[in-house]
Amino acid sequence: MQTDQNPMPTEISQQTEPGVLIHLGAGSCPGLEHYLGHHARVVLVDADAAAVERLQRIALDEPRLRIIHAAVASEAGGGFLHEYNLPEATSVHPATGLLELYPGLRLVSKTPVELESVESVLASIDIDAHASNTIVVDLSGEEFPVLYTLAHRGLLGQFEEILVHGGRIPLYDGAMPLREIADWLRDEGFDLREEDDSADPDKPCVRFRRNRVMWLNRELQTRVGLLAADCAQLRHGLAQNEQIVAALRAQVEESNTAKAAAEKLAADRQALIEQANTAKAAAEKLAADRHAQIEQANTAKAAAEKLAADRHAQIEQANTAKAAAEKLAADRHAQIEQANTAKAVSEKLSANRLAEIEQLKSDLKTSHGVTVELERRQRQLVEEMVRAEGQISLIKDLLLRDGAI
Repeated sequence: MQTDQNPMPTEISQQTEPGVLIHLGAGSCPGLEHYLGHHARVVLVDADAAAVERLQRIALDEPRLRIIHAAVASEAGGGFLHEYNLPEATSVHPATGLLELYPGLRLVSKTPVELESVESVLASIDIDAHASNTIVVDLSGEEFPVLYTLAHRGLLGQFEEILVHGGRIPLYDGAMPLREIADWLRDEGFDLREEDDSADPDKPCVRFRRNRVMWLNRELQTRVGLLAADCAQLRHGLAQNEQIVAALRAQVEESNTAKAAAEKLAADRQALIEQANTAKAAAEKLAADRHAQIEQANTAKAAAEKLAADRHAQIEQANTAKAAAEKLAADRHAQIEQANTAKAVSEKLSANRLAEIEQLKSDLKTSHGVTVELERRQRQLVEEMVRAEGQISLIKDLLLRDGAI
């Protein structure tokens, strides 16, 4: 199975500097001197406390060496460490095929252990992906799960070489034969370069090296795929943009239509406002005219009332004058009576008294003329008052007709 998640080296075809070697399941690590002679740094990882303690003493005098005490597995979790009477047989898996190879193999202890994922272990190590790095997997049955996890998480491509210690047959429960691991690694872009069974013919060490051409081809395929995906995404985006442009054009047309309708509505409303203003001005002018008419009517009414009051005062004066004239006439009449009485009494008076009587008669005639004039003046005032009352009635009728009162 191939995976496309492994990172590709930046310069596939160029030689790289020596990097770090990581040995998972190092044990006593008899090849340590060889490691230090060919790599800038060496990291040894093992679950055996005694082996780790020995390696840590060596690391005190070697700054390029780092020791990690951990039971490495594909995934973190709880497990058991199976220890046998053969120290190098220790594993997190129970032995199966190994018992056939070593009939005297016996389980010494089964100790609970906290398994650490290979991903977290590698995360604690500073790995330069552009250097020539090597990983050694010697995990007694956990080889393929660890390698598969590294490939699946995109971490396998940071190693130039992979060394796998495994059985030709499954030696532990769930283990994969070394040949099947080699086939799988070939599909992942690592070529089998060497198989060393000098230490143990049943559990050889197989060295794989990254196939630069395959990785370059995979990188190109990945880039082509990414470009094709980008092109498809761009086409999709272009189609979406065309749809958006079409929708925007439709919206613009709708907006223009709505704008024209709104402008027409605004013009109609402006015309209505102008008409309303004109009607309002006309109503205000009519109201002003009515107010002026009312003011004129009120002025005319006040003038008529004043004229009537003046005429009434004149009539009162005329009546007073008439009363005075009548009183004067009565007084003169009384005088005449007195004169007549006196005439009767004074017929015997002298001619001088007769002359006085004649004079009195003349004065009486004058008084009578004044009375007649006063009566004429009274009639004239009455006629003027009647005409004034007629004018007042006419003004009231006009006001009632215009609704002013």
